Order: sequence, then structure tokens, then C-alpha cells
Amino acid sequence: MGFLFTVTTAAAAAENLDDALVNVAVELRSSLDVLSVILYRPERYMDAEENTLTILRPVALAGSDQPLSELSEFNLDTDQNAIAEVARSGQPVNLSDLRDERNYLPVSEGARSAIIVPLYAGAELIGVIVAEDEEPAAFDHGTLTLLLTLSGTLSAIVQSQQLLEQLQRTNAQLRELDRLKSDFLANMS
Repeated sequence: MGFLFTVTTAAAAAENLDDALVNVAVELRSSLDVLSVILYRPERYMDAEENTLTILRPVALAGSDQPLSELSEFNLDTDQNAIAEVARSGQPVNLSDLRDERNYLPVSEGARSAIIVPLYAGAELIGVIVAEDEEPAAFDHGTLTLLLTLSGTLSAIVQSQQLLEQLQRTNAQLRELDRLKSDFLANMS
């Protein structure tokens, strides 16, 4: 309960979604005492043929000095790796020994095990949490259960923050339109 409270409080206390996700990564790394934690979020794009593509982009990293821009992104429509598979299936994966895994490339040097947990709100993919550790088989059923419990609350926080930021952008656009209308009417007068 303390773990869930600490992580969700760190997420809810942030002023924007990016800060919330960084706070979550830092708190998860500290609370789980792992090598690194990476959070991914989906972004949708239209390609040249007007097809919708979903890219899973890294948005928060704790435990590594590597810039986010150097981490791999995953195309959920075509990529065949563990992170993309978890995002598509909605089922978490516990990778006990990364030396035996062909479809997972560790972010942290020295990582020997990883756990990948999807964040879903209903049928909508909100993100993916990846934790890595230097010990093989570092993640047990208890850790998986804890992360799955956290994923529901964290998904709701992320979704709420997304809606709040969208509302703030819409309000700013409406204020600008109102200003333009007032300027136009003043000029016409």
C-alpha cells in the first residue's frame, strides 16, 4: 500500500504529464530497487497513404544517463519485439534471463532481467512500463501483481492529465479566437 501511495502521489503531484511520468519512473526505480525504469507512451500518426500508425515512444527514464532520444521507438503495427507485443496483447511479460531473449534489447548495460507491464484504460493503450535489473529472475509474482495493481491507477492519472492538458490547449485557442474577434470588430468600427 505504501508503494502504491508513493508512486501515485508522485504522479498526481506533477504539473504536467511529462513531469508525472518522470516522477513515476524515479519512484518506481527507487521503490523496486532496480537498475532502470523506462516508460513508453503511444503516439498516433498518419503516413503518406493516410494509414494510421501507432508508435511507442520512450517518455521517461530513470537509472540511466542515456538521452531519451537515443532509445528505440517501436511501431506497434510492424515491430516484433517484447515491448511491442506487450502493448498489442495487453499481457505483461516477465523476462527472467535477457541472455536468452532474442526479441528484447536492454536499455541498461548489465541488465539481466526485465518486466514489461502495459497501461490500459479500458481498451485504450495508455503506455508501457519496463523495469530492468542486473540480477537474473529479479522479478517475482509479487512484483508483477504490484505493478499490475499500479497500472490501473496510473492509467487513470495519465488519462486525466491528458484530458486536462487538452482542455487547457482548447481554452487557450478559444481565448486567442476571442481576442482576434475583438480586434477585428475594433478595426471594423
